[in-house]
Amino acid sequence: MKFKTPFQSNIKIIAEKKFYKIDKDSILKNEKNRILIISKPIFINNYKYCVFYYKAFFSGLGGSDELSLFEKVNEIWVKKEEFCSSIN
Repeated sequence: MKFKTPFQSNIKIIAEKKFYKIDKDSILKNEKNRILIISKPIFINNYKYCVFYYKAFFSGLGGSDELSLFEKVNEIWVKKEEFCSSIN
């Protein structure tokens, strides 16, 4: 899946089981590192739209979370709407 978002391009994906075992503070010591948790996507209207929830943790800055609606445009998922957005 290709997304047109401000997500960091250098991403390492890990299994949820491993996420709870890692030292998150050591990852966030580097200001460029972020932790992004993404829910399982819900596809709507024959995969034209996708809804998912995500949480982002940033080094020393707290984090944010939101529920997002994406639309598939020319094989790229483009954010159309965000709901319940918050900054911690």
